[in-house]
Amino acid sequence: MDKSRLLLIGASGFLGAHAARKLAESFEVFTGSRVAITDSRSVQIDITDASSVAAAFQRVKPNAVLLLAALSDIDRCEAEPELAFATNVRGPENVANACVRSNARLLFTSSAAVFDGSKHGYTEEDAPAPLSVYGETKASAEAAILAVLPSAIILRFALVIGFAGKKGTNAMLENLSASWASGSPVATPTFEYRNPIDALFKRISDECMIARPGPAIALS
Repeated sequence: MDKSRLLLIGASGFLGAHAARKLAESFEVFTGSRVAITDSRSVQIDITDASSVAAAFQRVKPNAVLLLAALSDIDRCEAEPELAFATNVRGPENVANACVRSNARLLFTSSAAVFDGSKHGYTEEDAPAPLSVYGETKASAEAAILAVLPSAIILRFALVIGFAGKKGTNAMLENLSASWASGSPVATPTFEYRNPIDALFKRISDECMIARPGPAIALS
């Protein structure tokens, strides 16, 4: 039986490489990123440009889409809110609209930053209350996606742990390792409690893309 075609958007980021390798077990994976790559299974896509999204979908014709692409640097989001909104809200909305047109399933990775952290243990029924620009954009993206594609699945990650294996990502362990290697001090908050998840995406293909029907928001 032929595998379903999956378009992984944000393949050049921290999670992208891990996800592409794991999901290849269940899908025919096509990787999408802003930088053009001379690979038959790669496609150039800028999610902030609706025409770029449409062109990528036309080429791949995906059955399912995993949207990892985002501006996840919290400090940069605060400094450049317009860019954060264009990337983290309008971008996902463009992808959701393309999924509607192509009848493709969508899995969107959001963040626990949509909450203010005042409650111990959130559920899908809790209303978002973001404190940062990044959190605001993720909450807005969730609403925009579900407005046009109610069947979309949204995962809110609290903390993803792992090594990216390359420079230029926002991987926490990569940054900590580099700081320790250079002898630089490392400062971390002492008042945060998070539920980390392994970057290897071990259960996404089984639970989210295949088995779980209809709209759902899962918290890690």
